Amino acid sequence: MRRPAPLLLLAVALMQAATAGSIVAAEWEPRSTPVLIAAALSVLAGTALAYSSFSPLVSHGFAAVYGAFVVAAIGGSQPQVAALGDWRARVFYLGEALTRWARAVAAGEITRETVVFMVVLSALLWGLGYSATWQALRYQRAWHAILPLGAMLLSNAYYYAGARSLAPFLGVFLFGALLLLSASHLATRAAHWPSLLRGLPASLSGWMLLASLSAAAVSALFGWRLSATPLISDREEVLRPLRETYERITQRLSMLQTSGRSTVAVQPLEQHADSLTLSGARTLSSAIVMEVNAPPARYYWRATSYDSYDGRTWRNTASTLLRAEAALRLPEYAARERVRAVLTLFRSSDTLFTPAQPLGASIRAQRLIEVLDEAQAAIVQLRAESLLSPGVRYEAEGSLSRASVSELRRASTQYPDWVVERYLQVPPQVPDRVRGLAANITRGSETPFDKATALERWLRENIAYDEALPEPPPDTEASDYLLFHARRGYCTYYATAMVMMLRGLGVPARLAVGYAQGMPLLGRASEHSVTYRVTERDSHAWVEVFFPEYGWVEFEPTAAQPPIPRMEDVVATLPEAEPTPTPEPTPTSAPLIAAQSATLPTPTALPPPAPHSVSPVSRSTPSSALLAALLLALVSGSVVLARRGWSWMETVGLEALPPVMRAYGVLLRYASWLGLYCPHYTPYEQAEALALEFPALAPLLRELTEHYVRYRFEAHHLAPADADRWLPVMLPVLRQALRQRWSARLLGHGALVALKTLGRRHRPQP
Repeated sequence: MRRPAPLLLLAVALMQAATAGSIVAAEWEPRSTPVLIAAALSVLAGTALAYSSFSPLVSHGFAAVYGAFVVAAIGGSQPQVAALGDWRARVFYLGEALTRWARAVAAGEITRETVVFMVVLSALLWGLGYSATWQALRYQRAWHAILPLGAMLLSNAYYYAGARSLAPFLGVFLFGALLLLSASHLATRAAHWPSLLRGLPASLSGWMLLASLSAAAVSALFGWRLSATPLISDREEVLRPLRETYERITQRLSMLQTSGRSTVAVQPLEQHADSLTLSGARTLSSAIVMEVNAPPARYYWRATSYDSYDGRTWRNTASTLLRAEAALRLPEYAARERVRAVLTLFRSSDTLFTPAQPLGASIRAQRLIEVLDEAQAAIVQLRAESLLSPGVRYEAEGSLSRASVSELRRASTQYPDWVVERYLQVPPQVPDRVRGLAANITRGSETPFDKATALERWLRENIAYDEALPEPPPDTEASDYLLFHARRGYCTYYATAMVMMLRGLGVPARLAVGYAQGMPLLGRASEHSVTYRVTERDSHAWVEVFFPEYGWVEFEPTAAQPPIPRMEDVVATLPEAEPTPTPEPTPTSAPLIAAQSATLPTPTALPPPAPHSVSPVSRSTPSSALLAALLLALVSGSVVLARRGWSWMETVGLEALPPVMRAYGVLLRYASWLGLYCPHYTPYEQAEALALEFPALAPLLRELTEHYVRYRFEAHHLAPADADRWLPVMLPVLRQALRQRWSARLLGHGALVALKTLGRRHRPQP
């Protein structure tokens, strides 16, 4: 076999480097640089095997073995895996993570573990790089190399919406692609020229290569320029069918998104349009909408807000749209914090979500504003200039209120003219009895904050949460329907009723929509950031109340959502008595922990091997004694390995977390194994569910949950120094319950009862 042309190898190496480099530059996951190792080694392996005399089948087998070794090494070098120590533990961890990923693929669910992402991405780059190099060098098949690598590069560039430019990578790829086409064509034709023509000039090959390099350079510059040019509307229409098909494929294979079966085709809260109509029953799926990484706090991922209401439909009367480059002076308020979050979308969106009140985003967006006065304006909504597709990641900045209870109580009631004009309007369709009920509930409340808190508490305690609420009759206003007819509903009805009652009392308020915080991913949390998984079930509406010195402040009237923690609230509501079966915070003093621990069962060791497992003999030969020793060593080693393996399974992936987070993560892991975990429970509801199953652990469970909630949602809360005390007390009880549950499954409930009865019959009497 002749030696492959060096230009072919150079061209493939350039294309592979451009593809892998663009993925690393996009930063879909932190610390993704190791995938470059897989990309480089795949080209070397492809070159060696293409130049060898092995058959294709043998070469591909070697490539698979080499690739598995490289991919395993890259996955095992990830920080969370490398912390496990020896390579055997790392391999087991990778196997477990890949098994979970495969099960999620089969079930149509989503799993986004960093390790799995790195392993799959490395394997993909290895396969593409090896295939491209093999096809180009052994058979001079240029398109077999260009199309797969090009599809991956263009997909990455299409869905990337960050600040970095991927134009250089596209330019390098086009240069390598055209160079590969010309070099492979030249190599193929040069093999036939001697038999077809005579007297060809020796410089012909050189001139062809020079022309190819020139054309490749021009194409690279063209690709660089094209990648930096935004698509105009007619090109968007041409690409729409291809984009929609591609989105369906990526949602199923890359995002592993569920089918999202729902009886409602389009949910009102997901449109984020200029109006929102309160309708009937709704059904939300568990499909993932986005993942958000942000500093620890209590968030709403805000889309927009509405100020005008006509008895059934909310509308946004703001009509001024500013482009991204237009100057805008925003109002300044006290006790607010600028918070930045990184959002990764799993479905298309026309709106940029922000943590609390919108300030800006890393993606160019139009700003829907309301004019406050001649000098200031506020952002109501950030609208993307073009539809944001699944996979887009961007950074958003919002203004989060940190005002304390005492500050909000002291707030002024001298509202600006623009607030009075827009946010105190009550339509004539709202009956007077709605305002009368509000006045009755807030009797004795002197400040707007106390009135808002009283209404919020009353709605949470007296209106049942129900997504199957029928649509109100045509002649019935929505808030009146909720308060006096149905007495049940979901978030839009809760928020509408509270806004109407507040406005009836002269307190300015509005309805905001977007998504609730979602579920924090404990395995990807740290002291400085938390990743929240937001699903369609988190689609939400809430209330924003205006305080002149502090701006818009969120309130949560919906019973299905946890209340909003505020400074001074937690300390003020801590009970002094012993814990009760309600999800109220409990004291956390050390003597109470000691008293609780004294009532719990002590840890019990695993039972030793049964006495009849080895038959006693009066005389044992050396061989039988050796066999007995080996059996004893085998049983002892199995018990030790089982214990160590089980301890590893209890805390794997949680070692780097703070003690409170680690203890709560282990608790949720056991709740899942025992079938007691519900993803839609609040932490307090989950604690009560476990307390019903383990009454002896109830005080400890509530205390751990209280510390977890305060650690997650209070910016200045410090975890107790002796937080590791929870696990030694809880684990023996949880392990025993899990052993009993598994024994019942293996033996059957009847057999387990029979064994217990038999044991009691033969138990020696005292």
